[in-house]
Amino acid sequence: MLYKFLREIQQEKKNILRVGDLAKRLQISSKHLSNYFNGKAGMTSEKEWALIEAMEELAPGSRIKLGVAIAGEMNADETAMLIELLVQNFRSDRSKQKENVNVTPDLLAVS
Repeated sequence: MLYKFLREIQQEKKNILRVGDLAKRLQISSKHLSNYFNGKAGMTSEKEWALIEAMEELAPGSRIKLGVAIAGEMNADETAMLIELLVQNFRSDRSKQKENVNVTPDLLAVS
């Protein structure tokens, strides 16, 4: 299912997120990555995470788009649990940092 969200992001930014460039970063063939995006091939969770990181490097904001897409598929209980976990994570991160963290509206924007 993750491949559908990743494919959507890749297609939206296909001029930046070219299959060949992504495949090279992952050290896999373009054909395998294309097959993955089409649901015809699998990928380890490590490679999927590397793909997400590569997409984020080439097209900043890709990771947030992925999170928003996944969250959009959740029911109300799942969404509430996610929000609770995010708040806990945010509080934990803030308590570890000495700097002031500013969350701007553009970081939370849903497109």
